[in-house]
Amino acid sequence: MAILGLLVDDLLSEPLTTAGRLDRLFADVAATAAAAPVYFASLTGELERELAVPAVSAARTEQLTSTLVRLLTPGVAAGEVREDLPLRFLAQMVGSTYISVIRYWRESPDYDITLNSARASHFLTGALAPGTG
Repeated sequence: MAILGLLVDDLLSEPLTTAGRLDRLFADVAATAAAAPVYFASLTGELERELAVPAVSAARTEQLTSTLVRLLTPGVAAGEVREDLPLRFLAQMVGSTYISVIRYWRESPDYDITLNSARASHFLTGALAPGTG
């Protein structure tokens, strides 16, 4: 999660839209999986095991949600992120999608993480946009 926080820091330091930040977030997970598939599968598998422990799971989930709230916050002021739902809920939906893309990749050797990461980002951009509710 610390690495994700650093990535979000980098994304927030650049003049990107919410769509651009999401594209880069999901492109990063795809690039990491492609560059070091064995390591990435091992790392994400270890995280899954840790999440089976409620105390660890709650802390990691909170860290993920807080990090993604930071990622989405500038989009609210820019009119790119809907305000009819709580920002924390929207961040949870982004986090759920992010984790699901990784899980599907780990479970299926035929899963195209690059394509599906791009699809996930595009889907979330639409779901987060004002007026989509």
